[in-house]
Amino acid sequence: MAFVRVFDTICDGWQCEKDDDGNPFTYETKEEAQRELNADFQELRSNQIKSGMEPDEEPDEFVIPLSEYVEGRKVVYHG
Repeated sequence: MAFVRVFDTICDGWQCEKDDDGNPFTYETKEEAQRELNADFQELRSNQIKSGMEPDEEPDEFVIPLSEYVEGRKVVYHG
């Protein structure tokens, strides 16, 4: 099973990084994808701290199976 790192945008819904052919960039395991996501997030936090910004508390991205990824998906919560 393949996995993707997904980020949710207000305007465009779910998005993910794509390869040169425009296909979602995939990882072979969820653990691999999560490791990469964590490493990138730690680098982002480090850069934020170095520049004097308040660092993000948690990543904007999450890992899901490729089979569940729907580009542009938007979730609306009713309170």
